[in-house]
Amino acid sequence: MLLAVLLLLLPLQDPQSAQGHPLYMRLPPSTLQALSAQGTKALQTAQKSAQWAVKLVVMEIQHRLHECRGPGRSRPQAPFLQDSPEPGPCGERLRSTQNVTQAYGRIVGGSTAPPGAWPWLVRLQLSGQPLCGGVLVAASWVLTAAHCFAGASNELLWTVKLAEGPRGEQAEEVPVNRILPHPKFDPRTFHNDLALVQLWTPASPAGAARSVCLPQGPREPPAGTSCAIAGWGALFQDGPAAEAVREARVPLLSADTCRRALGPGLHPSTMLCAGYLAGGIDSCQGDSGGPLTCSEPGPRPREVLYGVTSWGDGCGEPGKPGVYTRVAVFKDWLQEQMTAPSNREPSCRELLAWDPPEEPLADAATPCAFYAHLCPGPEGACVPLAHQQCLQRRRRCELRSLAHTLLELLRGAQESFRPRPGKRRLASVLAGHALSLREPPRHPSREQRLHAGSRAAGARISKPRLEQRRDAYGCPGLEPLRQKLATLQDTHAWILQVPLERLAMNFQEVLADLGSKTITGLFRAWVRAGLGGQHVVFSGLVGLEPATLARSLPRLLVQALQTFRLAAQVEAEPKGGQMALWTGGADARPGWRDRMEGPVLTLGLLAALVVCGSWGLNEEERLIQHLFGKGYNKEVRPAENQEESVEISLALTLSNLISLKEVEETLTTNVWIEHGWMDKRLQWDEKEFGNISVLRLPSDMLWLPDIVLENNNDGFFQISYSCNVLIYPSGSVYWLPPAIFRSSCPISVTYFPFDWQNCSLKFSSLKYTAKEITLSLKQEEEDGRSYPVEWVIIDPEGFTENGEWEIVHRPAKVNVDPSVPLDSPNHQYVTFYLIIRRKPLFYIINILVPCVLISFMINLVFYLPADCGEKTSVAISVLLAQSVFLLLISKRLPPTSIAIPLIGKFLLFGMVLVTMVVVICVIVLNIHFRTPSTHVLSEGVKKLFLETLPELLHMSRPAEDEPSPRTLVRRSSSLGYISKAEEYFSLKSRSDLMFEKQSERHGLARRLTTARRPPASSEQAQQELFSELRPAVDGANFIVNHMRDQNNYNEEKDCWSRVACTVDRLCLFVVTPVMVVGTAWIFLQGIYNQPPPQPFAGDPFSYLEQDKRFI
Repeated sequence: MLLAVLLLLLPLQDPQSAQGHPLYMRLPPSTLQALSAQGTKALQTAQKSAQWAVKLVVMEIQHRLHECRGPGRSRPQAPFLQDSPEPGPCGERLRSTQNVTQAYGRIVGGSTAPPGAWPWLVRLQLSGQPLCGGVLVAASWVLTAAHCFAGASNELLWTVKLAEGPRGEQAEEVPVNRILPHPKFDPRTFHNDLALVQLWTPASPAGAARSVCLPQGPREPPAGTSCAIAGWGALFQDGPAAEAVREARVPLLSADTCRRALGPGLHPSTMLCAGYLAGGIDSCQGDSGGPLTCSEPGPRPREVLYGVTSWGDGCGEPGKPGVYTRVAVFKDWLQEQMTAPSNREPSCRELLAWDPPEEPLADAATPCAFYAHLCPGPEGACVPLAHQQCLQRRRRCELRSLAHTLLELLRGAQESFRPRPGKRRLASVLAGHALSLREPPRHPSREQRLHAGSRAAGARISKPRLEQRRDAYGCPGLEPLRQKLATLQDTHAWILQVPLERLAMNFQEVLADLGSKTITGLFRAWVRAGLGGQHVVFSGLVGLEPATLARSLPRLLVQALQTFRLAAQVEAEPKGGQMALWTGGADARPGWRDRMEGPVLTLGLLAALVVCGSWGLNEEERLIQHLFGKGYNKEVRPAENQEESVEISLALTLSNLISLKEVEETLTTNVWIEHGWMDKRLQWDEKEFGNISVLRLPSDMLWLPDIVLENNNDGFFQISYSCNVLIYPSGSVYWLPPAIFRSSCPISVTYFPFDWQNCSLKFSSLKYTAKEITLSLKQEEEDGRSYPVEWVIIDPEGFTENGEWEIVHRPAKVNVDPSVPLDSPNHQYVTFYLIIRRKPLFYIINILVPCVLISFMINLVFYLPADCGEKTSVAISVLLAQSVFLLLISKRLPPTSIAIPLIGKFLLFGMVLVTMVVVICVIVLNIHFRTPSTHVLSEGVKKLFLETLPELLHMSRPAEDEPSPRTLVRRSSSLGYISKAEEYFSLKSRSDLMFEKQSERHGLARRLTTARRPPASSEQAQQELFSELRPAVDGANFIVNHMRDQNNYNEEKDCWSRVACTVDRLCLFVVTPVMVVGTAWIFLQGIYNQPPPQPFAGDPFSYLEQDKRFI
């Protein structure tokens, strides 16, 4: 676009500038206008930087005069750093406070403190903007929170605004000389959150500021003591800051109460908390560093500082009191820092206020003496090295001061630079530009100076009214400062003497010689411009392409400033006030660089270089300025009137179903959320801006619809990563941020692990109602017809399949609740459903199969013989194994009482069955070990369990043997043995048969037997024979009867054992079918549990890409 405009050629015949080349190009008016605007800002930058340089010297003169008249002695190297006498007694108020104990009388929105009630309360300002509070603890020292200086520890950026007077006197603003945070401050935990700030000038005893009293020892007031807090913090959480000091009273809380309320983040050794557990009274943002003072009774009550506001969880939240850093713990450190010796490393303000000599001095009073103490070599060698190191530090401080001044000036023109995307890079490259441009100043001689007076008043820095000449002689060092002031005013008179209303650049004409192209692509140009009310003419090099033009215009602006400086220093203006200067090459005026060097002009040229970098040479940057430079407000809806509703179209792209945690009922997904809406404020014509068809900008630059996940499960409603927004010429805005959502998903465990779940992601706006925005699904076109995207989009190439869940249905729907009014955010919401089915293979292999096998092992108990003694042990082992599996299942499922999962039902069924088997085993063992001596086996039991059931259960047993004839013969033949035995017994006694000499051993006469008796008659002999055999026969009969009884006993015992076996077999035939049928019945429920064929009951639409519903 710019190149097409630049093709407007204007042939000119100017003998002074043509140099034989008849072809020229005139830059378009839009380029000249933009260049003029940026040139005006460069002139303003140069003037303000000159004013700041003069102001520093004026302040130095005032401090020198103040110290020369004061009673104290001054330090030679920095006389303004000594503390003046304390501004009145510590801890005494200039005016009593109001009743700040009333309900909601707090800093975040309560009573305003009267002027003078807090004379020790100060305000720390970063680049002129209030940031934190502070407490004046000495004339030159302020105590505050260390976290206030996180990332901004440059003392040149900070100022301290002291307290106002009781009658509304203007508060004094003092620069900061030194920042001393506690060396053990931890920015993560806010441990040791304390910092000392040294003021550039001490608080005046005649002013309204007073210091607060520090604790005298480690003792602190007891819990429950009412103490006061104050500050300029926010009126409520994330709200605006207060315009006046607000105060409140809060009770101190015990360490145990604080620890219970705030958790492990509280360190009782260095922190205390105060406030009401009911909430409502607390400090807030912006109150950090403020005081927590408690009254000390006495004849003259005074306030003692016991805490410094550090941090808190919200503002006035219930159960979240404020946290304050204990001051008494750090009393020794505070005294050590405030009374430290003067050999501390000099600050940047001390070095900038010191005029270094040409040669190094071995003087302990100079700031360089600090670096000499660090040198390990001899004193003679250390002095030059220390002087060089000191000068290098001073040079760095000068560059930081220049950069700070430039940033302040650019911040004043923030509206011109706000839409520029490259603004963030300004601070990072600023130091590099300053190093390349900054050179040591060369002050002009006294003969070259113009008039020393400054005509500017009010906005200008006027020259201070110097005292009598005798003051110069009575105050050492004052005369060099006056000379330095005069030199600065003479050097910068070219810019200081220009009135503000005339401080403008007007580039009237820039002609580029098309026949003088250089290697870098630049052309020689002839420039006419008006600067500061004067007309200047000079030459330079410019480019015609956008890239080369961007490189040449900063140079062109620098040459314009150089021309204006030389023109302003010429007393007589030639030919009607026109000044011709050629700076384009060999024609450059000699010696111009020597006259242009100096800190102020360097800063002005630096501002010109940086400011010109923001000019819309890039079509995209120019478009951004066109769209956002017209007062675009990102807090306002893109609607033409209040009644118009903004339509927001949504779509969801699923890239990964990460997990579904059943115990927490949380679904974790990786998605892309498509937002689309129309913002007519962001429309443009492509032809006017280089055919830019799409513009990519950060999302924080424009209005966003604030669509959040309503059913989130982690408390993070917003999108964590904000990507760029695509803007089209028609005003259509497209935003596609990625997100990892953790949404709540109610789990139905009835058919686990053969279950399916219906999870949803519910999106709505918590900020806007249905009257303000309308939610809809994204629409796409196909064959000239549009259709809504009523499904969750899945890109097969970018989607990662989940190993546990399978997506069955993924519909999307806009839900409108007619029972909720339109002015409620809950009236409409967009829901994306995910109907997923579990893949049960993992649970089948690792849980179901082991459970089934272990459960069926219970049937083996009925095969175990009762005599082995392990029947009950096996049954109990199976019961314990099932208990272990049940415990594993309980850890995988949510603790719900609504339903029992299938695997749980199976384990419970198996445990009940195993418990019954254990009971049966005990009964069987009891039957097995019964005997005739304890139980009688009835005929009915014998018939049932020994005859009927064994035949039904197909039990086999050995058949009973019949007596054989051979056995009878064998038994009848024994009579012969018995007769022989009777005959033998008749001949010899039983005792003699066993022990033939037994009678003789006892000394008895041998008993008369039949063998020794004289023969008798046959009848008598038979009688005697029967009498001898009768005992033997009786003994044999007893043995026979005993064996018969024993056989009957054993036979009845065997009958009881067979009854126990019959019971085992009967239970085996009963338990096994029950186990098989129960297992099949339980798991067939899960196998036949399938998701519905359609996502919604009664709706035949499938909500898939293949089934589009065209509008």
